[in-house]
Amino acid sequence: MWYSASLMFKDVRTPPVLKDGPLWEERIRLVEASTEEEATTRAEHLGRSIEHCFETEGGSLTWKLERVEVREILSDKLEHGTEVFYRYLRESEALSLLTPFED
Repeated sequence: MWYSASLMFKDVRTPPVLKDGPLWEERIRLVEASTEEEATTRAEHLGRSIEHCFETEGGSLTWKLERVEVREILSDKLEHGTEVFYRYLRESEALSLLTPFED
């Protein structure tokens, strides 16, 4: 079976540089597994393999995996229009997503 996995990463900087808190990144990946439990384990492993740290002019920056959420893809085949991920949002979350990202 196929699952979609939402991988949430947090920007951990030393020292902190953003006054509004850290940046977050969400990546949605496909995971093949027999069960939801296996999909979660495989997604966590994938997310940990993506974590990385590097030095910047202002210090170190680490993208750290903070959360994994998997959803079974209910279609038998992947094709144009297949739903691969969904989630419910609070009003504040939706408004945040609709606000353009500013550097």
